[in-house]
Amino acid sequence: MDNGAMAPGLLGPGDLILFGPTRGLFEGGLETETRTVIGKMADLQAGEAVRQGERALADDLADMGSPKANWAQNSSKLREVMSEGKPIRDVSAGKTGSNTGFLRAERNLLQNSGWALRGDTWYPPGK
Repeated sequence: MDNGAMAPGLLGPGDLILFGPTRGLFEGGLETETRTVIGKMADLQAGEAVRQGERALADDLADMGSPKANWAQNSSKLREVMSEGKPIRDVSAGKTGSNTGFLRAERNLLQNSGWALRGDTWYPPGK
């Protein structure tokens, strides 16, 4: 199949390169970043809640069979994302009744780690 590359084995304009869970794709010579979002599942699944260039933390999580095991996986993944030091959008921020369940625990983890919520986005300490 011809990908439009100048020479065999090289990438052409139709090729995408994926960089893992928090990296975007290689477009026109510029790597784009994927922003992580958290929120209540109903909010994450509503229409345009997760925007282009964003990925829900929940997308990388499997059902481990129990709430305890699910939280262990969830908190580990959130800590991994937090270690990158990039803002995390909260699609349920400001919504009445949203501070429950795993989202409440995620918010507590962020806050207890020094992250600050401004608007609908959590920022790492010092930013």
